[in-house]
Amino acid sequence: MSIYYYIDTRESIAAILRDGFTNQYKETTTGAQGVYLADAPGAPDPDYPLDQLLEISLPPKIDLSQFENKAGGAQWREWLVPAHLLNEWAEIRLLPKEEWGPRWEKWLLEQKLEGVDQGFKALVERGYLEVARDVAGKPIYRRGQLAYKLSAKAAKMDQQALRDLIEGRSRDHGE
Repeated sequence: MSIYYYIDTRESIAAILRDGFTNQYKETTTGAQGVYLADAPGAPDPDYPLDQLLEISLPPKIDLSQFENKAGGAQWREWLVPAHLLNEWAEIRLLPKEEWGPRWEKWLLEQKLEGVDQGFKALVERGYLEVARDVAGKPIYRRGQLAYKLSAKAAKMDQQALRDLIEGRSRDHGE
C-alpha cells in the first residue's frame, strides 16, 4: 500500500468521510481537476487548530505518477488525483491529532536518513570511500555490514574540503 495525506477543515473532512471526495481543485494551466495529496502529513499548523488529517492508502496497482505535480517548490511530493479514483480505491483513516505531529517528525527523520544514505552512496561511487580490508585483503564486516574507510583520494583532501564534501556543500574537489 502507498500512503498519502490530505489536510482540510473539520467540516470538509466530515463531508469526505460521509460522501466521498470531490474534485475541489482545478489546475489553471492544464485544466486537470482533482484532490491534492502529499506524501507527507505536514506539520500541524497552530493558525488552523481545527484542521484534520486524512491518511489515504492506495493499493500498489494504482499508479499516481501521471498526476504528480513536478513543478517543485514543496518540501514533499504532491499529486492532483481525480476524486473518482480515490473514491473507488482509497482506504481512508482520520488520523487522531496526537498522531499528526509524531507522524510529521517521523517523515522528516526518514528524509534525513534517505539524504545520508544517498550521500554515502555518492561518496562510494565517486571514490572517496572504499571497503575496508584486513591484512589478507578480505573485506571487513561490522555487525554483518561491510565496513568502509576513506580512500587514498579522500586522504589527499584538506579537512574542510572533506567536511564540505561529506555534508554535500561542494561538488568540485579536483575530480
